[in-house]
Amino acid sequence: MTIHFVLREGEKNRTVRASFGEKKAFIAPLPPPIQEPRSVAGYAVPGAFAAIGVAGFVLAAVARIQFGNQVDELRKECAPNCTQELRAEVSSKVVASNIGLGIGIGGLVFAAASWFIFTPGAKQPPAPTSAALSW
Repeated sequence: MTIHFVLREGEKNRTVRASFGEKKAFIAPLPPPIQEPRSVAGYAVPGAFAAIGVAGFVLAAVARIQFGNQVDELRKECAPNCTQELRAEVSSKVVASNIGLGIGIGGLVFAAASWFIFTPGAKQPPAPTSAALSW
């Protein structure tokens, strides 16, 4: 490495200070990632599962209300000597309520999972192909 100095008249005893370090690589910052828009399926699939979940909760609520009304009627009419047929009818309402609750919870879980599954990823722009050195 050759360094050239230009000296002018009258600068005979002038002190020149310089420091030379290692060359440092300059890497240009990457542009921000490009966010893709959500597709139609990204809205439709989670929305369908959410609708199924809400319908399951509605089914569970209706079956639970019917169960409560039938239990009150049985208490007034035949308790504690109700027939097995009457008790089986009330029991079927409990089963329907539990199934609806399971559908509701499952639908909302699948809605949340599919929301994240169908979330578009951020695309990284291509890396720079050249670099400059600065020192």
